Amino acid sequence: MSNRGQTSPHLVNSSHWRDISLPRVTVSQVMQYEPDPRWFAQPASGIHGLGHEARVLIWTQILAEMVRQEGSSIDAAVLGWAAAVHDTQRSDDGDDPDHGRRAASWLDDHRSIIPPNVSLEQVIHLCRWHVPPDHLVPDMTMDLRVLKDADALDRWRISDLNPSFLRTASAQKLLRPSYALWTETASVCSSEQVFTRILGVAQRLGILADG
Repeated sequence: MSNRGQTSPHLVNSSHWRDISLPRVTVSQVMQYEPDPRWFAQPASGIHGLGHEARVLIWTQILAEMVRQEGSSIDAAVLGWAAAVHDTQRSDDGDDPDHGRRAASWLDDHRSIIPPNVSLEQVIHLCRWHVPPDHLVPDMTMDLRVLKDADALDRWRISDLNPSFLRTASAQKLLRPSYALWTETASVCSSEQVFTRILGVAQRLGILADG
């Protein structure tokens, strides 16, 4: 879904966000979901590649803890695996409305990558439905809301983030840190070890904790 009508970066000062209290999510919590570059149908260096997956993974785990603290039921492991797979089956970086369906189908054929204690059905559901507009989704779970919001928080990279499209109050609080993470990691998206480098930047910024 498009987030046209984006927030101007001038309104999101990336150097002033430390008044926001983020839940404790560690580097190792995110690292366990690291995507394999071989999963990608296209080179993993594009705008929907490993760099994007890394940032979306970070935001899924932080949002999961935030909404949990607010009293909502959430499955961080389902979110982590869905974030790791959601854009791997894109045919290109343009308009590709069927890439979620293809990701779900690919995952159904590669079930072994999902640990047995994680609901494969739910991961497939999130991959399948992260693309269509909300009103077309048959079961808009809180997990899916969080995945869609985490995905949207990385739309800074395409100058297309509109906060009015965010579904959770928690995501609204992450506009400044998400902009900070994007600006600090934009240049490493096509480099080697991009996933671990982005997690390192997130740790340096105080978005992720050591451990």
